[in-house]
This record gives sequence, structure tokens and C-alpha cells, in this order.
Amino acid sequence: MTALRITNFGGIVPRLANRALGQNGARSAANCTLLSGELRPMRKPKKVYEPALASALKSIFRVDDTTFFCWPTEFVQMVRAPIEGEARFCYTGDGIPKVTTKAIGTPVNSSGTPSASLSLGIPSPIVAPFVGTSGGVSAVNASRLYAYTFYSDNNEESSFSPVSSLLTGKVDASWNITGMEPSPANSGTVTAITKTATTVTLTLNTNHYLRVDDLVTIAGVAGMTDVNGAWNIASVPGNSQITINLVTSQTYTSGGAWTRAVPWGNCKKRLYRTSSGTKADFQLVAIDITTTTYADSLTDLQIPGDSAVSDGWVPPPSNMVGLVSLSNGVLAGYYGNTVCMSEPYQPHAWPTKYRKKMSGDIVGIAAFDTNLGVATTGLPVVLAGSDPDQMLPIKHSKPLPCVARASVCGVGDGVVYASKNGLVKIDISSASMYTSELFGPEEWNKIVPASIKAAFDGTKIYLSTVAGIIYIFNTIEGGALTTTNQYIDGMYVDTATSDLFFAYQRKVNVLESFTSAPMTADWWGREFVLDKPVNFGAVKLEYDMDYAIDAAAAIAQEQADAIASNVTKITTIGGRGGIGASAINARPINGSFLDPIPSSQVSVSFSFYAKEKLIYSAVLQNGVGAVMPSGYKSDTFSIRIQGNTQVKAVVIADTPKNLKDA
Repeated sequence: MTALRITNFGGIVPRLANRALGQNGARSAANCTLLSGELRPMRKPKKVYEPALASALKSIFRVDDTTFFCWPTEFVQMVRAPIEGEARFCYTGDGIPKVTTKAIGTPVNSSGTPSASLSLGIPSPIVAPFVGTSGGVSAVNASRLYAYTFYSDNNEESSFSPVSSLLTGKVDASWNITGMEPSPANSGTVTAITKTATTVTLTLNTNHYLRVDDLVTIAGVAGMTDVNGAWNIASVPGNSQITINLVTSQTYTSGGAWTRAVPWGNCKKRLYRTSSGTKADFQLVAIDITTTTYADSLTDLQIPGDSAVSDGWVPPPSNMVGLVSLSNGVLAGYYGNTVCMSEPYQPHAWPTKYRKKMSGDIVGIAAFDTNLGVATTGLPVVLAGSDPDQMLPIKHSKPLPCVARASVCGVGDGVVYASKNGLVKIDISSASMYTSELFGPEEWNKIVPASIKAAFDGTKIYLSTVAGIIYIFNTIEGGALTTTNQYIDGMYVDTATSDLFFAYQRKVNVLESFTSAPMTADWWGREFVLDKPVNFGAVKLEYDMDYAIDAAAAIAQEQADAIASNVTKITTIGGRGGIGASAINARPINGSFLDPIPSSQVSVSFSFYAKEKLIYSAVLQNGVGAVMPSGYKSDTFSIRIQGNTQVKAVVIADTPKNLKDA
């Protein structure tokens, strides 16, 4: 008797020849999930958001079931701030680091971006307070230092102002503080302009709190009208001066106003003082100060007395990108070769003492637990620890440079990224080639590693490639590797739902919606080699009827949804086409606005190949044997299964009788 039963469907191993695959290995395993050895079709993607935008969506973030923020550029990374109260969303990659909320960010702009945002962080006051005393009758004197901070409406506190001069006075005197800065300026006037051959320097009417890379709008300048417009600041020569890159022959005569494109949040002030005359014991005196002066007549027992904690709390660098969130309430980003980290649970505060320099330029970062994986142009690094002040850099010795920023992805117990020879995984203890058993260097380079985008949903690693193939690594079910065909402009995993969202052709979809109809799984097994030629003449498939019933219901709903959508479209557009009705490359020539009506059948097709030649192909019923052609013999064969329901087993035999006994 010659018979074969396959019940444990395996994944693909691109580095191996078809004949060298394992007993149940596959040369292709597309649109399928291989759980417990069964062959189960993936569910179709489901559209969840389709804004009326003119450009493709390259970066996306789900706020809630009805709201997405989207950008037409890659590498915008948004995270939910680890704070209580109204949800705030911090992001980098769209100019300077920013923060927004659903309330101020919606409705979104025409490009899908938040309609409004604030600069992330609160700048520190740059002017020291002046202190004098008046009155008082006590014979007891005190020596005090004073400083103040900005404190936003969102309970964000800045670092200290410069400290006042030490003053000794009577403890019951009125200690009069003057010269405090107003809130950080978001606009003002221009008082003078000078120029060089390639730059223009503007003198402003106030301390501006602008930084290099901040976007500022200049308007109303007379004479040197070339200055009017939006500019990224090139340098900051002084607290009231900014320089932009501009070549102009014009001469400034008068006027002008400036406005930050992304404002600082509205701030009041908090006042602190020492009781011993040393900087180590600043204590809170007053809150919600809105003026530039304050009269302090409180004793040490009367002041609130909270110890100051915000020393060193500065905004993130204006050129920081790559924002990620760690499990200990820390946010992290980078610029150049420097990693930046925030104060835990204070997403606005980025002390410079937490910055770590790498030996190579950083390509991307990703978090795993409280640790941070850093992919560079040289040696990979892991910053390990639970406190940003104590993060220990672990530099791995293997030269495994990252070639794709979008491939850097946390995977629970480490970070993966694309190198030129495979997918690298780094953790606290090691750096290794994660895909060495699946891809050789030649096979890996065929998928163009520099194009790879990666995401992790808690159980599966997704690698999107430029060819429109997504490689799916199942990390908990034996590591089976499968694929699905889907072009992607941008993708990310929502940590609140574990759903993989992707953008393509101005639509946002969830990759595998379990309310959608099943896709057509396509599993083509290894090439078997027998000791002698055989004529396999019978086949039987076994599949899950309960799943088939569920699949049929999902397909029927998909049909109904497509028909309803088409009725709406026909009513709206009249069913007529025309030249210029769509943007170039938006639709095929002579194509249709209507949704295709899917097939209503649940079916499984079986194909049998001998010496790589198709011998037999048919749609088979569950548990019903079928006769294959006679008149041939072959010592090599393979089988292929394509279907939209769950297959438990396939059995082939030389005769129908032996099929029953297999």
C-alpha cells in the first residue's frame, strides 16, 4: 500500500530547496494561519477609516474607534502620554516634537494630520528674579534664594529659572520679587533686521523662547519683504534674536510681527525659595502667579513647602525623532547618535542627564519592557534598566548594522531590525540573526531588506516588503513562517487592541478582521521523492464544517455590504465614468468605482503535481474521496491546497481502497 496523510501543515523556509523541506514543509503558504497544524485561511482586511484626502497615508495612529491621525510622510511616530486625565498624544517626525489631544486635534486637516497641537515640553524661564525686602520688625534674619518655574494648564512644570542673588533680611519682612518672565512667548514684533550674504537676523521685542528648527511665521515687514513667510530657524544668536537662511538684496525699513507655528502651552508661574540659603532645599511658596511680581510675606510654616522636583526638566531637542514608549512611563527618542529619555510619567520633561551617546549614528529605536533597543549604522546597543538615570548601555560586539529604519520593532523580549543578511534580534544578553534558519543571505536580499517595514502584535512579527508581500512569523506556534499579499504605505500595531492597522491608497484597514470573510489560503507543499515511481490515484480532504458554516455567513455578509455600498455609489455618481474623473494612477483605465461582488461559495481546491507538472485539479467535498488520473507514474510529487475554509488533513493513495485505510 502506498498512501500519505498530511495533518500538520508547516510553513515556508525560503533558504531550502523544495526537496529539502521538512516532511510537512511548504514551498508557499499564503493567506493562511498554521495553528495546531491545521490549515486555516486568514480573514480579509477590513476598511476602518477612509478620509477624503488627496495624498497617500504613510503614518497612522488610532485614537479611538472613530478617530485616526494620519500623515502623508513616513516615520511620524505617535504614542499616548502615560498620564492620567484627558488622553494626550505625543509625536515626532512632523517637524518639532509635539503633543495634541482629540479635542484640539480634530477635525483633522485636509492631509489627515491633527488640526492643532502644542510644542512638547515647557521651556525654562531665562531671566532670574530680583529680590528686595521692606518692613519687618523681627530680630531674626533669614538668608534666601528665590527661583520660579513655568507651570502649564496641563500640569506640566518647567525647570528652574536662574536663581536670584542671595539676600538676607528680616523673617517677617515683605520679600518683594520682581522681574519674573511672563509666559513663554508665542508671538511678538520685529524691531530690527540685519543680513549677511546668506542669512538674515531678526531682533524681536521680547525673549522669544524659539529654538533651532522651530517654524516661525514672519509678516508685515516693510522694505525687506522677502522675509515675510514661514521659516525654520537656522540659529539663535540671542534670547531676542533669530537667524534664518535667506539671500536677499532688499533693505529693512520698518515693522514686522512673528508667530510660532506650534505654540507653547499656556503657562502660569510657581515660586520657590530656600530657607537655609543653599540651592538644595528649594520649597514651594506660591502657585498660579500670572504677573511678573510677587510679595512674599509667609513664614516657613505658612508656605506650602513642597520640595522642588523639576530641576533639569527641559523640552526634548527640537530635532528629536523616533518616539517610543517604555513600560515604566518613560518616553524615548533620538537625534543623530544620541538617545533621549523623559522623566518617568512626565512626558514633557527630558533631562539632559538622561541622554546617551552611541558610537554610530542611530537608525531606529524600539522598546521592550523597560529596556530600549538601539539599531545603528554599526554595533547594536541595548539600554537596560528601569530608571532612565541608571540605564546601562550594553554594546553587542557583532557588526550588524541596520538598513531599514521602519524595520526596527520591539517584539516583547527584544528588538528586531533588518540587516543586509537577515532579520537581527537584540536583547539584553545577545545579538543574533533571528531568520538564519529561514533565510539565507541570497534569499533575504531578494526581498530588498532596505524596504522592510516591521510590526509586532504580541504573537506575530509582520515584515512588509516593497513587492507587496508580507512575511508573517508566528512566534508562539512553532515559529511557522507564512505570507500574505498586500501592498502597504504605512502600518502600526495599536497597543490597546493588538490590531495591525495599515494604510494603502488613502484608506486605513485592519489587516485581519475576525468579522470579515475568509481569504483564499494557498498552501503548496514540499516536493516528495519516492524510492520508486507510483501512480497516486485517489485523494480525500477533511475540513472543519463548523468553520465552513461560519465562513459562509461571513461571505454572505460581505456580499450584502458590497451590494449596499454599490447602490450608494451608483446613486451618488450615477454609474458614469469620464476623462479626468480620478487622479492619475488612482484607478485602472476603464475600471470601476464599484466594489467587486465576492464569491458566495465555501470551497477547497486540490491540485496534484508529478515532476512539477499539473496532473489533477478539482474542488473537493469534505470527506469524499476522488479519483485522480491513471496512466502515469512518478517518483516525485507535490500537492497544493487552495480554499477559504479550515482544512484538517489531506490524504492521497495509489488506490481508492488504500485511501480508506490510510
